[in-house]
Amino acid sequence: MNQTQAILIGVPLGILTALMILTNQLEKELNPTSPLPAQSEDIVPTITPSPSPIPTPTPLTYEGEASYYWTGGCLGCSETMTMANGEPLDDTKLTMALPPEEVRKHKLLNDEFTVTNKANGQSVTVRVTDTGGFAKYNRVADLSKATKEAINCPSLCQVKITKN
Repeated sequence: MNQTQAILIGVPLGILTALMILTNQLEKELNPTSPLPAQSEDIVPTITPSPSPIPTPTPLTYEGEASYYWTGGCLGCSETMTMANGEPLDDTKLTMALPPEEVRKHKLLNDEFTVTNKANGQSVTVRVTDTGGFAKYNRVADLSKATKEAINCPSLCQVKITKN
């Protein structure tokens, strides 16, 4: 066999050998017969964060000085004075007014709150029916006469008001 014949036979034989080697490697990768070797320091643990707890809503609470209003107690008010929720002012109902910005922000008209007189611990459930300008006097609420009497509040008292 001369050199040309050897090259002609050797090239296809070399290609064939290379193909066989690649085929064997591919077969080993697709069908491994032995388990993969254990990895040591290269293992990076996967940390799955636990779901964060659902936040517990904080009850809406106001604390501070409260005053009271009544039909005969405001200049120019008539017996048919209308509250912010459209009801007429009624001294006999357990109601109160909160600052207008709070009522708008939290949509509080007609919502129920517990009003507690901090001096004696007496409390009553009332409904927000109005807004008022009493905040300019650093007061947290205006109570109806019935609410004021239910918690034994003089004309002004310290209260804690919590949304029910």
